[in-house]
Amino acid sequence: MKLHVTEYGRIPEEKPWSVWEQVLDGRVRYSVFQTPLWSNVLDLTIPGARPCHYWLRFSDESEAVLPLFSCKKKFGLSKLESLPWGTYGDLIGNKEITLDHRIAAASKIVSLFKPLCEITVSPTNMNTIPTINMEIKEPHIQECTTHILALGDSFEEIWMNQFQARNRTAIRRARDKGVIVTWGNDAECAAALQYLYKNATQRWEGVETLPAKFFEHIGDMPEDQVRIWLARYEERILAADVILYGREEVQYFAGAGDPEFSEYNASKLMMAEIIRDACERGFKVFNFGSSGGLKGVERFKHIFGGQTQKYARLRFTSPWLSKIQTILD
Repeated sequence: MKLHVTEYGRIPEEKPWSVWEQVLDGRVRYSVFQTPLWSNVLDLTIPGARPCHYWLRFSDESEAVLPLFSCKKKFGLSKLESLPWGTYGDLIGNKEITLDHRIAAASKIVSLFKPLCEITVSPTNMNTIPTINMEIKEPHIQECTTHILALGDSFEEIWMNQFQARNRTAIRRARDKGVIVTWGNDAECAAALQYLYKNATQRWEGVETLPAKFFEHIGDMPEDQVRIWLARYEERILAADVILYGREEVQYFAGAGDPEFSEYNASKLMMAEIIRDACERGFKVFNFGSSGGLKGVERFKHIFGGQTQKYARLRFTSPWLSKIQTILD
């Protein structure tokens, strides 16, 4: 019998999201991207988008939450994204979610005025997605890549077996030069991150960047879920990273360094300390995130042992959408 949705409804925008939190409580692993707190950050920082989250029950008696944002387009139409900025949304269920669950959910959510829905599937759920090159017309499956480092071993084992030898040497030299690494979530840390990030984006081409409001609100999240890491030399901040912490899963989200002081290897020392902290706190997976097509960023991830891993973006469309597709892209 074909899987279908038996009951569904919108999750109220106001707190608390008790249904959502109950589903998360039953999961062994999840990303911060899949939490109500992250949804709140997106709501405060993305112009022209609003939360449009759903709870669904399926005919196999499973339940799931689908975090979505409605992004206004032309002619009163909206595009639904789970989630904006390519972060992992997907259905968050109390049982394994398959492609059939996603198709059934989209059939209820895609409508005349919301004719397009994009769902970004976490790399940890890729076993539920068919091979990308299969002849599947709906949904359209776009292959993406990230870099993953397994944290099951101690930091000392990862240091010796995953970090490249030249990387270990660079990290030692950074310490010898007097670079120190700290973290904090206060306004000063957020301002330092924003300053370095803004300067870095002027050197990037064709890469989607974060709005200024993001840096105003990222520090509002609890420190067990987000940390702004800083690498300093004397009184100068040389590099900064935003790291997000879910359950068993750590996610690099954004960062930048001062190219004038690249010989200090501050970013490498900082990443080593971030990974050390994650190991000591018992996390199992470190996700370096997408590289945005920047080859230098990819090389940086590889020297820490990051392994290329696929994830997918699913696009569900209304049958009449092909005539006006460019309106919503």
